[in-house]
Amino acid sequence: MVARWLPIAHFCFFRGAADIFAGRRRPSHNRIHLCILAEHTTENTSESQPDATLPMDITVRVEVQYHAPANAVTRDVLEMFRSTTWVRFMMRYVSPRLKTSSPADQAILDQLESQEAAEVHEGEECVICMSENPCDGHVALPCGHSFHYPCISSWLQNQSTCPVCRFQFPKAFTGKYAVQKLKSSMVLSEEQGKMPRAELLALDIGKQVVRAVVSVTLVKVAAGGDDEEFPCELSAWMLDPSTGQTFSELDCV
Repeated sequence: MVARWLPIAHFCFFRGAADIFAGRRRPSHNRIHLCILAEHTTENTSESQPDATLPMDITVRVEVQYHAPANAVTRDVLEMFRSTTWVRFMMRYVSPRLKTSSPADQAILDQLESQEAAEVHEGEECVICMSENPCDGHVALPCGHSFHYPCISSWLQNQSTCPVCRFQFPKAFTGKYAVQKLKSSMVLSEEQGKMPRAELLALDIGKQVVRAVVSVTLVKVAAGGDDEEFPCELSAWMLDPSTGQTFSELDCV
């Protein structure tokens, strides 16, 4: 692994990629709590790549609660956010959640949209909204369970299993991915946001719970890329929630 120092960011190279969407693994308990807030995909299309193996990027935004070690100052936390240890630590917690929250393939949603309304028996309700209203239009899944179309469509955009029997649909994300970018923003408290920026870096935050918002961008890689080196950009920022403004250590000098 090679790292090149920049004032705001590290560029590191990781060997190999992981199939983070295959199988399940129980997350370990630690002092960091992750909450997946958003998951977006963008397909990088180009005329030079007309086939079906176009690269796909996934950006996951997570909230973190980090217990700073004793005697730590703000600068120490920002340096840790730019470390390869932090990347591995974040992926250790993000990966299991991606495996369980991966949405269903878009083709499944398209099939449901074109499906004729399923027959609904008296007393049969949609277990997602717990309503029997037939006007919403029931659709049946291959496993035999039926739901209101708006309900199951919304469900499958976040999960890839039947809400009743956990029938597994093809997932939207499959294959191997490598970490391309990891942007970590330390969320300042109201009191810290009012401090002169020049004093922030040396502020004692030892044994305090530090909030951070972390954006992880994963890029899909070709099969057989286990021996390849993939560059990863690591950056650390401070976020003032009262203004929504992010700034770096260079702005504190």
